[in-house]
Amino acid sequence: MGVGLEVTTQDGIETPGPCPCSGCGASVPGGEAGWPLESGPLAVLLGPDVQPGEQPSWVDHSYRILRASVWNYYAEPYDLGERAFRDFLKLARAGFHVTVSPSQARHFPGRTVCIEIVGPESAEASRG
Repeated sequence: MGVGLEVTTQDGIETPGPCPCSGCGASVPGGEAGWPLESGPLAVLLGPDVQPGEQPSWVDHSYRILRASVWNYYAEPYDLGERAFRDFLKLARAGFHVTVSPSQARHFPGRTVCIEIVGPESAEASRG
């Protein structure tokens, strides 16, 4: 059984639309800027004692979109280092599916990389 980590290099795909991160503020149906600390990927990566403002450096231009009662988390960093890939594996082991896709960036297509983190398919949306 494989770990839920995928890297895509799909060229020629149009970007999915405007960026709803806090810096851009575009309105996207079901979208919110940032990620909560108490649920989702940051809760897995940082644990219960996380402080406001704490997050890995790759969680840049972050937002989330509610789809089919599950939050889909997005970050669009300019750079990815070793820490990011260690974090992706930790999330995959916790049941999240992580996709790294340069062609799906909304924030600054061609300069940022889109990280999509989905699941696990629990009552995640109702928690916040």
